[in-house]
Amino acid sequence: MTSAALKILGAVLIGFAYFISSLMIAIGSFTGKSRRRRLSRNVSFFARFALRLLVVRVRVRSRSRLPKAPAGRLIVSNHLSSLDILVLASLMPVVFITSVELRRSGLPGLFALAAGSLFVERQRAIALRGEITTISRAITQGFSVVLFPEGTSSDGSGVQPFKNALFDAAIRAGAEVLPLCIRYSKANGKKITIGDGHAVFYHGIPFLRHVQTILALQTLEAEVAVLERIPAGTVGSRKKMASLLHKAISEAYHR
Repeated sequence: MTSAALKILGAVLIGFAYFISSLMIAIGSFTGKSRRRRLSRNVSFFARFALRLLVVRVRVRSRSRLPKAPAGRLIVSNHLSSLDILVLASLMPVVFITSVELRRSGLPGLFALAAGSLFVERQRAIALRGEITTISRAITQGFSVVLFPEGTSSDGSGVQPFKNALFDAAIRAGAEVLPLCIRYSKANGKKITIGDGHAVFYHGIPFLRHVQTILALQTLEAEVAVLERIPAGTVGSRKKMASLLHKAISEAYHR
């Protein structure tokens, strides 16, 4: 059996175990808060297994800045690949903000549901206020909530402009913001150059082809830079917050 075939088999087994464990949590007699907390821990557990299967090595720069204990915060990151979810979840239990469109997208949507994700409808401004309230509530309940403010994954050439509306959730919750910067530095031992359009980036290609590319890789190196936190209450404007975070993450990406 080839390496790719073994990876596919392993991915199927891990995916099956993940769904079964998530289902057991979902049907258990837990409150909504307890259920989401258990689901986020479940994702973190299986993310580490999945990265080992895919031979993805994650290097963390300034690891000492990572939170030592669970607390409500907004985590903001650039978005390059479907692997970003596994990479970030492997570092700590988190809750992801994602789109309603993803929830309707079949298998990726099922994975997001099983992770206890928070879904937002980007195309309907009228729903925004309620969604900000929902995200803010999750933060005040003690969850580390991950936002990809670019709104989509990129081609790896740089950090796209940030959509700032959902930053209001951190301001309302009076929570700190932790910026992270993801980069994929090597594939099969060869350096990935920024802007070379490597297929590890999920941009402008079918999802199945993206997954096939990842499964075909022998090794992949990912880097996560943990940047300086923005303490609670120090930035009162979502536009200013978006500008500060975009600058910090973009500079780290091109460093």
